[in-house]
Amino acid sequence: LFAVLGAAWFGGPGPGLLTAALGALTLPQLVAASYPLLGGFLDLPRLIVFSVVGFAVGWGSSRRARKLREQERYARAMEASDDGFWDWIPATDTVYASPRLLEIYGFAPGTTFNGRDDLVQSIPFHPEDRLRVARAIAEHFAGRSERLDIQMRFTRDGETRWAHLV
Repeated sequence: LFAVLGAAWFGGPGPGLLTAALGALTLPQLVAASYPLLGGFLDLPRLIVFSVVGFAVGWGSSRRARKLREQERYARAMEASDDGFWDWIPATDTVYASPRLLEIYGFAPGTTFNGRDDLVQSIPFHPEDRLRVARAIAEHFAGRSERLDIQMRFTRDGETRWAHLV
């Protein structure tokens, strides 16, 4: 049973089912069965149990692996884009800012923020654009605009730079 679990976990449903079939064929040769075998060599109860376990565990692990691959692909795409991004979870007011976003705005690596408002207040927007950007962000999160799409200026190291918030 442990071999079936291991094969299914690491290999998926196919290897799990193959291991189940091989286990049902070889176990009667190694361990005496107290019940009749199918055709004198196949242990049908073990085949059924091993197959169900192998398929269920393999199916679950393959779904988990597929989801991890999708997350890794998304992470690689975001890193390759050379864009900064942030993610906000409204239920907990938790903000994740990418390392590239921190670099763009001149924050120290590993800087964290205490919610969305803290992030918006910390970004060094140009004084003439701060109110316009704050209004656009508020309208977007109030549902009055489908997308946040605004060009604005910010200051970093005494220089004025342009950014496009999408």
